[in-house]
Amino acid sequence: MKIFLLITFLMFTYCWCKETVTVLDLEPSNLPPEQDEKTVLSLTENVEVSIPLTFCLRFNLKDRITSRYMFTSKGDELVLKLRFPTGLGKVHLNGESFYFKIPKDSGIRPFYWHHICISLNEETYWVAVDGQQISKGTHKIKSFHSISFNQIVMGSTYELVNLWEDNFKGELSELNIWSNSISLDKLIDITKSCSHPKPVPDILQWSNITNSMLTGDNNHQRTIKQLCSD
Repeated sequence: MKIFLLITFLMFTYCWCKETVTVLDLEPSNLPPEQDEKTVLSLTENVEVSIPLTFCLRFNLKDRITSRYMFTSKGDELVLKLRFPTGLGKVHLNGESFYFKIPKDSGIRPFYWHHICISLNEETYWVAVDGQQISKGTHKIKSFHSISFNQIVMGSTYELVNLWEDNFKGELSELNIWSNSISLDKLIDITKSCSHPKPVPDILQWSNITNSMLTGDNNHQRTIKQLCSD
């Protein structure tokens, strides 16, 4: 019996370590914005987003700590920007925005994987990074009927809006979106874990993304254990 349990554990460990996840390796070009080839995730069908909402993203910045686009849906209905120099993050949703604080002691630094999750209900938002709460507050985004999109630009925006943010340089992975507001305790569990998130994302599940859904020649496969900070 003990031998059987040991073999089962070793098989589970082997399979978990071999699990792969799609990682985007982004290198901004020096071309003018209108000629720059965007890294676009094209979904097989439209997804619908409204409030409440939760989304998470893993990132590994391989450049200076500046203001960065993380992702932008087509039409800018859902946008995440991280303005590291000012210690602020920005969520843009259905034409409205709110800012959240990024503390200096958040631990976010270049050349390390980090996992950020943001959840909001009709009045409140909370943000977790790498297993800790970094921000919580209220927002003034009005409730709305769902918006829909089927394309997401990773690490950039569709059009150059202003010079506040740079395109992301480094690696992005595991963009997951839920149609409910996940509790802070669960966000902390998700952001400190190397495994697939639970509950399972019901709007966008990154583990279902295939290379054929991504334009550009800047994505590859890596084992999931490499997507966690040391």
